Amino acid sequence: MLSQVPPTPIDLLVVGSLTLDRFVDGRLAAGGSVLHAGRAAANEGYRVGIVTVGGPEPEAVAGLRDLARIAEVQGEAADATLTFRHEERATGRRLWLETPATPLATPARAVAPAAVLYAPVANELGAGFAGHRYAGAMTGAILQGWLRTLEPGRVVEALGLSALPGGLIADLGSCDLIVASREDLVAVAATTDGQLDALRSRFGPHPTLVVTDGAAGAWVDTAALRRLVPPPRVVHDVPTVGAGDAWAALMLGSLGRGRDPWGAARDAGAGVAELLATRADRAVHVVGDLHGMRDTLAGLLRGAGLIDGGDHWSGGRHELWCLGDLVDRGPDGVGVIELLMALGVEAAAAGGRVASVLGNHEVLLLAARLMPDAASAGAGGTFHADWLANGGIETDLARLTDAHATWLATRPGLARVGDALLVHADAGVYLPLGRTLGQANETLAAILATPDPVTWDGLLGAFTERHAFRDDPRLVERMLARFGGRMLLHGHSPIARLTGGPPALVRAPFVYANGRAVALDPGLPLGGPGFLFSL
Repeated sequence: MLSQVPPTPIDLLVVGSLTLDRFVDGRLAAGGSVLHAGRAAANEGYRVGIVTVGGPEPEAVAGLRDLARIAEVQGEAADATLTFRHEERATGRRLWLETPATPLATPARAVAPAAVLYAPVANELGAGFAGHRYAGAMTGAILQGWLRTLEPGRVVEALGLSALPGGLIADLGSCDLIVASREDLVAVAATTDGQLDALRSRFGPHPTLVVTDGAAGAWVDTAALRRLVPPPRVVHDVPTVGAGDAWAALMLGSLGRGRDPWGAARDAGAGVAELLATRADRAVHVVGDLHGMRDTLAGLLRGAGLIDGGDHWSGGRHELWCLGDLVDRGPDGVGVIELLMALGVEAAAAGGRVASVLGNHEVLLLAARLMPDAASAGAGGTFHADWLANGGIETDLARLTDAHATWLATRPGLARVGDALLVHADAGVYLPLGRTLGQANETLAAILATPDPVTWDGLLGAFTERHAFRDDPRLVERMLARFGGRMLLHGHSPIARLTGGPPALVRAPFVYANGRAVALDPGLPLGGPGFLFSL
């Protein structure tokens, strides 16, 4: 609980009321910015604190209990929980206020948050921040709760900025981040440019301003620069409730970890896209190191119904993730690349996804292509000799095109899918790359965009580490805390060498490190039959 002494270190503290949402089918569920923001931040690896208020309804109690599993919660008791009735129409969602909010009192100050997100839903913080201030914390606010009409039994309408009292305007102007949706600001201006102009005029030069604009992404304004940050992918036909709250939490959390506004916005967009993808009717399949075994991959995918007899995508909205080391040692690494590239296009058209994280053998192959004679610290003494010594196939190098190389060099080093963190190596190579998943991937992409032999040699050297998660399970916890997720999936080290069993019998993952690490390298070059793992 937040009353612990000494103060509990928190990455992100979210302040606002719990809600109950009543839907047209009669269903009643806990909601509110604190729930959506808290869940999103916790799944990204942030240590989350919640200060909220709720009533005795079973759904509200269940919502608080759900939050308590992922966050340090201070929940104040109310006679009834703030309740909205929802109605989805072709023109969008409409809300009716059924039960007004209970004002949120000043919390016990037994936390030391790096960032605080003020996330009222129905003005429960009143004409300011209601005493919720924490020295040294980065601060952000979601505007919607202050810009709503709040008459019980009446539809909720958007208000203009003139409805904000002077003291609140001063508080908001001191924030580092202010987030609103385009719909929140329809009474302010018709366009996002007009809305951002009005916000900047009202709140001054200090805050970074964000206006979220649905599938288009989010407009970010730093006073010096304004531009649209599009999402990395658009997820269609899923509920978007809470997406703006999640965006605000993830962007503020990323700012609190030292990211600049543009990097923080990209982090937020990626996190929200994955949040929405979890709401789709999808299965996620993961395959370990393929090492040029193109026909084995095709057989596994046909067996799972993900491709048809002509090797075309038939998996609809399902997803396939590969854990790197697509090439070398096996007969057709370029065939693996070409199959995944084609399936990626076909799956995206169907609303699915085919993707891969970067393996060390992809880096070796690219180094052999771009800098074959450059000196290395490997056993061969040059990148080309090192690649050959590690199973490089000359026909793959001869067939590798610019398009293939560009595709390989743009694979992320890490990915988060649902509550799983996907990486290639069971090694500490990722932690020095960045303080967020997005930053780590951008650092890796920058390295691969500039063929510098010294930097590449250092990266390949770091990739040679193995078994680090087995030898020190605390490293798995550090990875999950840094990059998000509740379990870590990796390849790189064949399961047979982790367990000591025969490769031919490896047909399932090896779970270890207190159930938090899942090894998926089937050891195909060693005689393993291969398998798909379903999340």
